[in-house]
Amino acid sequence: GSEGTAELKGIIRVKNPSDPKAPAKVFPFHSEYKSAKPAVVVAPTKMNVFYRGLENPVAVSVPGVAAEDLVVGMIGGSIVKKSNGEYIVKVKSGNKCTVTVSAKTSDGTIRSMGPGIEFRIKPVPNPVAEVYGRRGSAFVKQGELQFIKSVVAKLDDFVFDVNFPVVSFEVSMNVNGIMVHIPTKGSSLSSEQKNLIKKAKRGNIVYIEKINAQKPDGQIEIGPVILEVIP
Repeated sequence: GSEGTAELKGIIRVKNPSDPKAPAKVFPFHSEYKSAKPAVVVAPTKMNVFYRGLENPVAVSVPGVAAEDLVVGMIGGSIVKKSNGEYIVKVKSGNKCTVTVSAKTSDGTIRSMGPGIEFRIKPVPNPVAEVYGRRGSAFVKQGELQFIKSVVAKLDDFVFDVNFPVVSFEVSMNVNGIMVHIPTKGSSLSSEQKNLIKKAKRGNIVYIEKINAQKPDGQIEIGPVILEVIP
């Protein structure tokens, strides 16, 4: 009913068939065995990927070997045991790494379970900037400008739930024939930036650019949001 090492012990009593009245001979026994869950391993060989800067969860199993007897190592990164059969992998650099698996035998030696499994190392994909629900080049009503408060960076349909804090950005707009650029730190519009976009009228274009976002593996500049003001 459970995985791991189990104890098996008891007593075998044997009667003498030629002397039914004689006391039975007693043979005590004591042993142990290891049980492992039935393992089905499906390996997508074209998708063996670890992402830089993230905690990549990995399940490791070998049919017929208890999870507690596995010895898992890594070349090109670090791997930490979370629970029996569950591990966390971290990678920082390089393009490839290898996970190695061995097992403890009954006599205490370590036996390799075969060649290591190779994984590709990839950076986390770049997020996309979003301002008041708009991305890329979009229209915004003049009355909506007052509701623009911040810039966010989002990555849709990624396998991990990752936050991408916006570190800095710049708001630019043509005012009376002069291009005005106002930078700020963080993700929220500064008071100067808010005052600038309040001057926007029909036909004006508000450029929110030089957006720097923090990824798990480093900082990167992402694409701008360009808003054309309409009535």
